[in-house]
Amino acid sequence: MPSFHYVALDKSGNENKGQVHASDEASARREIKKSGRYVVSIGLEGKKLNFKSAVKLISGNRVSVTTKELVFFIRQLATLLSSGFTLDDALNTISEQITSPSFNKAIIEIDQAVKEGKTFHEALSQYPSIFSEIFRSLVKAGEASGELSSILNQLAQFMEEQAKLKNKIFATLMYPLFMVMTSILVVFILMTFVIPNIVTVLTSAGQELPWNTQLLIDTSDFLANYFVYIFLAFVALVVFTKQYYKTKSGRKVIDRIVLHMPIFGSLIVKVGISRFASTFSVLLRSGVDILKSMRIVKDVMGNVILKKSIEDSITSVSEGNSIAGPLKATKVFPPIVIKMIDSGQKSGNLELMLDAIARDYDNEVENAIMGLTSLLEPAIILIMGIIVSFIVVSILSPMMQMTQMA
Repeated sequence: MPSFHYVALDKSGNENKGQVHASDEASARREIKKSGRYVVSIGLEGKKLNFKSAVKLISGNRVSVTTKELVFFIRQLATLLSSGFTLDDALNTISEQITSPSFNKAIIEIDQAVKEGKTFHEALSQYPSIFSEIFRSLVKAGEASGELSSILNQLAQFMEEQAKLKNKIFATLMYPLFMVMTSILVVFILMTFVIPNIVTVLTSAGQELPWNTQLLIDTSDFLANYFVYIFLAFVALVVFTKQYYKTKSGRKVIDRIVLHMPIFGSLIVKVGISRFASTFSVLLRSGVDILKSMRIVKDVMGNVILKKSIEDSITSVSEGNSIAGPLKATKVFPPIVIKMIDSGQKSGNLELMLDAIARDYDNEVENAIMGLTSLLEPAIILIMGIIVSFIVVSILSPMMQMTQMA
């Protein structure tokens, strides 16, 4: 009978290692769990990874799932568990309703892992591309507290709110972006196709052209002759910026510049604070300890400057100090946010304060987006109007001169 080495935690949380003989891994896990211990890791003695399993271990199972599908899965699972279904039965029932073949396969494999004796959050770790660290940490907290269905409902609501905020930002900025792209395309067509034909007529008359018309002709010639080089230079700049951003120093420089950009920098800070507060709050409410919560929150922050401030706060809290001090030192988080976090930590109501911050900054983000849109639209129209007016005047003025001479 095969021999399995394991690492497990007893009821007091003490780690112990050992060896158990069983026909397979599932049986070995069940044997260990019967003794009241929690399996951390287990492996067959002398077992080697083949190429396929090594790749799987390194990269994980990469499956793409939409937020809508994931929220449906969470809601259905929470409903079934609260109705008295076992986790195994609930997963099996939900798998029959999932239309995505890859997601369906993932749920079936997770169900199989649970049947083999793995905890739910252990089974979810097979698919890190679907179930993020925050997801797995909340599930682990739910399993430990016996409130898994309640925590899953909180998680679904949290994901819906985050998706709603992201979609709102995307939808609001799409129209100004469309206007900018259309304006650039119109000007490019005018300068490279329309203007050269008109220039032929103007130059054939042999008259002296006004400065604005000459500037228009020179610009049109430049675009027509050097468009390929301009395009390649633009692509090279984009590629260089992306590669530079992948470096530690480059990302720090670019993220700092972004935070100090007019209008957009303020919006990014507000989105970051909203994400920080809402994620931190849902983790604390679900029973995840404060240091673990902060480490997860740090990883969901996109901007490294904001991430660094949370790293400093983690160090501060681990030393018995406050969260607020390091956040204040960055000079990115507004004073009112710092004071609310400090007050919440001192009073023991940190999650309530974070909820309030998240609500306030969700509204701030919405107002900032509306303000940005109302500013961008007239600005784009004005700039486009000036460019088109310049082109029209530059073309008409020499034509009017030709008419008067005739």
